[in-house]
Amino acid sequence: MKERSGTGGSRLLIKRVELENVKSYKNGSVNLSEGVNAITGENGAGKSTIVEAVGFALFDSLPYTQAQFLRHGAKSGKVEVVITGRDGRNYRVTRIFGTSSNYYVDDPELGRKIVEGKEDVMKWLREQMGLPGSLEPDMLFREVVGVAQGNFTSIFLRRRSERAPIFEALLGIEDYREASERMNEVIRIIENEIFEIREKIGELRGKVSKYEERRREKEEYEKDAENLRLKVKELSSELDAIRRDLEKMENLRERIESLKKDLEYRSKMKSIMLRNREKKEKELEELRKRREEIEGKRGDFEEFEKLRDELERFREILNEKEKRKRELDAKREILRIIQNEIERAERELEEIKKLKEEIKRIEEEITELGELERILENLNEKEMVRKTAEKRLRELEEEKRRREKRVREIELKMRDEERLKEEVKELEKMREEMGRYIEERRGVLENLKYLEEMRTYLSSAICPFIQESCSRVSESVIDERREELKRRKEELEKGIERLERDIEILEESERKLKELEIISREREIIRGEIERIENEISELLKIVSVSYEEMLKDTQKKVEELRIRRGILEDMRRRAERETEIIETLRKNKERAERISAELRELETETSDIEEFRRRVLEISSRMEALRESYEKFRSLPEIIERIEAVEEELRKIAEEMDEIERSCVTLAVEIENLSKRYHKEAHEELQRRFEELSGTVGNLKGRLKLLEDILRRLEGEMRIYEEEMRRMKELEKKAEELERRREDVKRIKEILKDAIPMITEAYVSRISEDARKIYSEIIGDYSQILTWESDFGIKIQRGGEERSFPQLSGGEQMSAALAVRLALLKHLSTVDFAFFDEPTQNMDEERRMNFANFISNFSGVRQLVVISHDDTFESLVHHALRIEKTPEGSRVT
Repeated sequence: MKERSGTGGSRLLIKRVELENVKSYKNGSVNLSEGVNAITGENGAGKSTIVEAVGFALFDSLPYTQAQFLRHGAKSGKVEVVITGRDGRNYRVTRIFGTSSNYYVDDPELGRKIVEGKEDVMKWLREQMGLPGSLEPDMLFREVVGVAQGNFTSIFLRRRSERAPIFEALLGIEDYREASERMNEVIRIIENEIFEIREKIGELRGKVSKYEERRREKEEYEKDAENLRLKVKELSSELDAIRRDLEKMENLRERIESLKKDLEYRSKMKSIMLRNREKKEKELEELRKRREEIEGKRGDFEEFEKLRDELERFREILNEKEKRKRELDAKREILRIIQNEIERAERELEEIKKLKEEIKRIEEEITELGELERILENLNEKEMVRKTAEKRLRELEEEKRRREKRVREIELKMRDEERLKEEVKELEKMREEMGRYIEERRGVLENLKYLEEMRTYLSSAICPFIQESCSRVSESVIDERREELKRRKEELEKGIERLERDIEILEESERKLKELEIISREREIIRGEIERIENEISELLKIVSVSYEEMLKDTQKKVEELRIRRGILEDMRRRAERETEIIETLRKNKERAERISAELRELETETSDIEEFRRRVLEISSRMEALRESYEKFRSLPEIIERIEAVEEELRKIAEEMDEIERSCVTLAVEIENLSKRYHKEAHEELQRRFEELSGTVGNLKGRLKLLEDILRRLEGEMRIYEEEMRRMKELEKKAEELERRREDVKRIKEILKDAIPMITEAYVSRISEDARKIYSEIIGDYSQILTWESDFGIKIQRGGEERSFPQLSGGEQMSAALAVRLALLKHLSTVDFAFFDEPTQNMDEERRMNFANFISNFSGVRQLVVISHDDTFESLVHHALRIEKTPEGSRVT
C-alpha cells in the first residue's frame, strides 16, 4: 500500500449504472459524478440494489444467488456500468445473467468489445484498478468499496485472527510474506552457480602459480607504504585527540558565554518583576482604601432598602386612593352633566335646538378618542416589553457570571502553557538530533559492511610474489578501522536510547499542550459570547431605563373622560330624538343625581387624606434619591473584593517566580565559576598551534605515501604477462563474490521482508489511525476523545484516563469510530478511487448525523464517494443528489 497523493490522477471512476430486470428495477439508470453523491429514498425503495449491481459487475461480488438478484417473473437480467478507465477513456462493463448469460467490456466510442468472458473481464478490471495478486476483488468490495448495510462495524467486532487476514490483504502486507517465501528458490539457484565458478577458479589458480614471485617484490614496496600509513595513522590519531581537546575547549568557552547571557537575562527579568510587584502593591493599597470607603456606606445602603419597601407600600395605597379620586371626579362630572340636563329639561323643549348644537360640539371633542385609544394600547405594549426586558436582563447577568467563571477556570489551566511550549521546542530539537544520530549510525553500518567485504575479498586473494594471502597486509588496518567504527556505533546507539527516553517523557508535554490549545479556543469562544451578552445587556438597559407608567396613567385618564363624554353624547342624542321622554328622563335624572351625591360624599370621605399620602411618597423618594449614590457604591463592593483577591494572588505568584529566579541566578553563578576554573585561554591557544603543526606533518607524509603508491602501480604493469589468466580468474572470483553477496543480500532481503511485516503493519496502521482520530473527533464533535486503530486492527477510544475497546462503545460511537477508520483507510488505499457507503448513519443521534454529513460533503480522500441513506440531510450538502422511489411498477430514479 502506498499513500494516495491527491484526488487527481487516472484511476477508475463510475459514470453510470443501468439496471434491467434486477430485483425491484424493471429499467433504471443512475448517473454518478466525481465528488460526493447522495442517493436517498425510503427504506425498501431499492437504494442498496445499486451498490450490489456495481459489486456484481465490477468485483464479481454478490451477497446471494443470481436467481435472487433477478426481478420476479423475469427470465434474464442485465447490469451495465459505464466507467472511466486509467487512460481517461470511457468503457462499458456489461453482465447478463439468468437463462442467458454474458460478461464483456466494450468501448462505446470505437463500437467494439475489448474483452469477453469472466476470466478475461476480471483480469482487465484488476489492471484498471491496479489490484495486487493477493487482493481478491470480492473481498475488496465487501470490506472497503461497497460495505453492505449494517456491516460497517462487524469487522471490528470479530477476533483478531479473523480481521487480520482481511486488513493485511487490503494493505498489501500479504505480498511481503509471499515475496519472503519466494527467496528460497533464488538462493538455491545462486548457490549452484557459485559452486561451478569455484571449480573453474581452482583450475586457473594452478596456471598462475609463478605470479607469486612478482607478488613478493610488490610486497616490499607495500611494507614501506604500510609503514607510512601506520605513521600517518599514528599522527592522525594524535591529531584527532588534539581536535577533540580543542573542541572541548571551544564548547567550554561557549558554555560559559551562554550561561553569562542567561544570568544577565534572569537579572533583567528580576528587575521587571520588581517593578510589576510595586505596581500591584500600589493597586492593592488603593483597592483596600476603596473597600473601606464603600463599607462605610452600609448604613445608607440598608436605609435605602428599607425606604424602597416603604415607598412601594405607600404607592400601592396612593394608587388605590388616586383611583377612587378619579372615580370621584368622574362622578362629579356625571352629576354636573345630569344637573345640566335637568336644568335644560326644566327650560322646556325649546332648548332642544341648543341641545343639538351642544351635541355637535361634543362630537368634535371626542374625535380624538380613537387616536388616544391606539396610543394607550401602544403604551401598554411598551410597558410589557420593558418588564420582559427586566426579566431577560437578570437572566443575561447570571449567564455572564457563569461564563466569566469558566474563563477564569481556563486561564488557571493555561498557566503552564509557556513551559509546555518550551518543552515541545526541546522535543523538536531532540527529534532532529535523533535523526542525525540515526543517519550517522546508518553511515557507520554501511562502512562496517564495506570493510567486511574488503576483508573477505583480500583474504581470498593470492600475492604473485610471495604466494601468500593478502590478508597479512590489510587485516590489521581493517580491524583497527572496524573497531573504531564499532565504538562509534555503540556511542550512537547509547545516544539514541537516551534520546528515546527523553522524547517519550516530553511527548506527554506535547499532548498536554494540544489539550491547552483546545481549551484556549474554548476560552476565545466564551469571550466572544460574553461580549455578545454585554452588548445585549447594554441594549436591554436602554429599554429598561425608560418607564411609561406616568404617561400611561395620563392617557388612561383622558380616554376615560372622553368615553364618559361619549356616553353623555349618546344620552343627549336619545333625549333630542325622544322629546316625549324628556319629562320621564328628568324625573329619573333627579333620582340619579341624589344617588350620585350620596356616593360622592362617601368618596370624598375616602380620599380626604390623599394629599398626606402624596406628601409622604414625595419625602421618601427625595430621601432615596439622596441615598442613591451611596447605595450604588455599596453594590460595587463584591467586585472590589474580588479584584483585591485577584491582585493578592498575582503578588503571591510574582513572589514565587522571583524566588525561583533568585535560586536559578545563584545556580548559574556557581556553574559559571566552576566552568571558568576549567577553561584556560593559554592552553586553548597552545592546542590550536599544535593542531596546525601536526596537520602540516600529516600532509607531508601523505605526499610520500602517494609516491610509493605510484611505484606500486608501475610495478603492476610489469605483471601483464599473466594478465589474461589472472583477469579471467579475478572476473570469476569477482563474479563468485558478487553471487555470494547477492546470496547474502537475498537472505537479508528474505529476513528483512519477514521482520518488516510487523513494522510495515504498524507504520500503515499508525498513519491511518492519525487520520481516523481527526475524522472521529469531527463526527462526534468532541476533540477530547482520542481514537486509536491498534496494530491488531482493533479500535480503542480514550478520554482522560479512561480507555474503552470497540465492543464497550455505544451503537452510535461504534458507527462513528468504524466510519472514521474506513474513511481514513480509503484515503490511504491506492487501489481504488471510489466507494459506496450504505446507510452510514445508523444508530447516530441528530448532532452526529449532521457532523458526518458536513464532513463527508468536503471529504477529498477519494475522487468519488456515494452515500446511500433514507436521511434527507445529505441532499443539500453534496455535489450530486438522486432519489429512489418505490412505485407499483418497481423502483424509479428521480
